[in-house]
This record gives sequence, C-alpha cells and structure tokens, in this order.
Amino acid sequence: MRNHDFIIWNTKHKIEHIPLQVRYLYCFDVIANQTDFITMITEKPMYHYIICSDDYDTIKPLLQQYQNVEMALLCNHTDEIMNISQILDEYEKDWYLIVYPLAKQVTLPNAKHLKKVYCAGSSKEAIRCDFAWVKDLAQQCRKLQYSFSFVQTGCLFCKDGKDYKIPKALQKGQAQKANVDYEYQPHQALFERLDRSTFRSSFHLRKKELAYLQEKGLAQIEVHAHDLIAKRLCPAVIENDGRQTPMKGHPVFLAQHASGTCCRGCLYQWHHIEPGRQLSKEEEDYIVSVIMDWIIKDAKL
Repeated sequence: MRNHDFIIWNTKHKIEHIPLQVRYLYCFDVIANQTDFITMITEKPMYHYIICSDDYDTIKPLLQQYQNVEMALLCNHTDEIMNISQILDEYEKDWYLIVYPLAKQVTLPNAKHLKKVYCAGSSKEAIRCDFAWVKDLAQQCRKLQYSFSFVQTGCLFCKDGKDYKIPKALQKGQAQKANVDYEYQPHQALFERLDRSTFRSSFHLRKKELAYLQEKGLAQIEVHAHDLIAKRLCPAVIENDGRQTPMKGHPVFLAQHASGTCCRGCLYQWHHIEPGRQLSKEEEDYIVSVIMDWIIKDAKL
C-alpha cells in the first residue's frame, strides 16, 4: 500500500469524494459510529475498510462478519503485539500495525499477514521518541518484508542523544526528511522479468482502458479482477484455455496478458502455478495483486 492508495476516514463524517486511486479506508471511531460504518461498507463494498483500534475484542465481530474489513492494531507494547498478531493471522486477512506513541524500542512479530507498520512520536511533550527506535523498526520491516512509514516525530524527538522540541506543524515534515519509509514491492522481480519479454512488455493501457479506469476507480477494477479471475482462470477445467482472455476492452485483460496471468499455461510458465486443479483463494488473491500492481504501474497512479 502506497501513501496515496488510502484515505483517513473519521466515521462521524460523511465522505463526499473518494479519489480514483484509493482502495483502502483507514477508519477511526468505528465503535462509536458503528451504524454509519456498516452503512458505508454495505453501500460501497469495493473498498478495503481498515479499522484503527487498540481494542481487538470489540471489533472482532466486524472482522468475522465482513470480508472487506481488516484491522490496524494501535499498540506500542511488544508482548501485546506478539499475542494479538497470532490471533489476527488466523483470519487469513491482511492487517496493519500502528506503533503509537513510539516511546521505547519495539520488536516486531514474524507474521504472515502483517503488511505495513506505521510509527509516530507522541503529541505529549513529556514522552520522548528516539530516532534510534525508528531506524530499528525500519530495519526490522525490511528484514521481515513489511512496508514501513514514519508518520511524525512527536513533540519531543531525540536524535544522536540530543533532544529537540518539534512544533506540531513541522512534525510530519521532519519525519519525511528522515527518509526511512520503505515500500515492499512483492512483484518487483516478476515485473523485471516481464519487461525483458518483447511480447509481455508490448502491452499498455490505451485511451479506452484508461478512460474506463478513470470512470470506475481502482477499487471497482479490483472487484472486476476478482470476478474475472474466479470465472476464467480458477476452475480446474477450462474448455477454451489459452483463448479466454481478450486482447482489449478492459484494463484487467491487458494486465493479464502483460503479467502472464491470461491462461493456465502462461500462469504456469510465469508463476509456476500448475494447471489441472482448482486454484485456491490465496492463489486468486495473488493473481489479482499482480494484475492490480501492473495497472497501477502502467497507469502511473
């Protein structure tokens, strides 16, 4: 998830407009405004709704009931993070971690479905955030292949043993200047191989597909991708395999040919997923993630 793939939503307020590149909504105050939250996810089911909370037990029913609801755990204690990470991984859903306030060194779990870690210093002047702890978190994320974002320094920021009082208006900017953010790119090696193929690299979104993308937005295109892959690629037996994906007409079709996910033969050649069997939900999700990453890259979103 890149920094412009999502927006912050306080559920007390209506969202007038959602930019086309947004697929994720970070949601606050969900429990206090649960009716409005459920109305939103019912009316706009194409988005991923990420509940930001430190209370796992309270939001557990929402995680269980809605497929497109995920959690961003607000926590800064290693033991609690380790315990809850095991529970969240059992849902087979992506989840996120917000270490706030970062007031001491934190050890991250090796979690299968943890995708991104955010950290931020405290808004209280008495609570220090040490840059050494930030760098340590960033290094752990690189090693564990999680994306990482340092959101803000907080009021009291320590660097190289020296304390600095940072005005609120400068805290986000100073965090960005630290240049420690890291975006894990799971498909980078694949795209480099595809770029070396004359045939695969010849595919690009054209005016018609770009206009359709602009009209529908990424979130709806992702819904289409899941539907198309489930019907045309996931079955064990596909009568017209090798000819089931048109060369034009939808961004997903172009992305499939460009990424080697257009038929089971190409899927095996490029992704080592063998034909002749029903694909799992995890494999479907992987294929859709490849398709969406290619669309984002080609459309330069």
